Amino acid sequence: MIFDPILIAFFGIALGFILQKKIGFDQNSVANILIYVTGPALVFYSIYSKQIVLDEFITIGLASIFVIGACGLAAALVFKILKYKNSGMLLPAMFMNSGYLGYPIALFALGETGLQKAVIYDAVETILSFTVGVFIVQGDKMHWKEKIWGILKLPLIYAIVIGVILNFGAVALPKLLIDSLSLVGSATIPLALLALGGRLATLKVGALKIPLAAVAVRFVIGALAAVAFIKIFDVHGVVASAILLISVMPPAVNSYVLNEKFGKDPENAATAVVIGTLICFIPIAIVLSAI
Repeated sequence: MIFDPILIAFFGIALGFILQKKIGFDQNSVANILIYVTGPALVFYSIYSKQIVLDEFITIGLASIFVIGACGLAAALVFKILKYKNSGMLLPAMFMNSGYLGYPIALFALGETGLQKAVIYDAVETILSFTVGVFIVQGDKMHWKEKIWGILKLPLIYAIVIGVILNFGAVALPKLLIDSLSLVGSATIPLALLALGGRLATLKVGALKIPLAAVAVRFVIGALAAVAFIKIFDVHGVVASAILLISVMPPAVNSYVLNEKFGKDPENAATAVVIGTLICFIPIAIVLSAI
């Protein structure tokens, strides 16, 4: 079924919730493993192993930037109206789950061709998440040079750049290395879901206003921005369908991971991710019916 990835995601979250309640684990340690080990391996393997067409890479990449930027501006305006000042919550509004949910749903709905487009969108979204996203989540108190240095210390950035270069250069790497990276990277999604569930187990029930606002921006502005980009740049076919479909994915789990890593607002970020994932079948179903 097309919504199986959503159900699987909730299984992982529920398992993390139970483990945290029963034995307990440190979410920040898991976040470090995701950011410094398994995440870079997964991103490099995903980019390196998929065929990328330059023209499509540019079009879909620009769409990703356009949608994420529009959501960021809208979220900043909404949070200003709500008098909420924590920059970390911009991330769940801006960045979508373009990988774990985006890949299988694009495959089921649009076939192998759609999956290839989803990979491109996810690659650019990941670059933005771990550059612009990290810059935002580090807060206003840090000097811009410190923020840039913090970004440059993240191996994920280098994994993306090297993966793109080797992909376009058709550079063959040893099968043993690629298989090893695939194995390590495969731990990323289950670890992220377990960490998210663990964070939810420690949450104190509070107001849902901010998480709901972030989720609303993620879905509504994401869809409107995607439609606007498709109309403005006259994009057609599978490329247009993939752009619209990935643009309405729920908040990225990484938006919680980065909030956890940099100590911003992991509670609200985790709540936004779960709420968004819980109700994402609604915008996804609407888009699927449209395309």
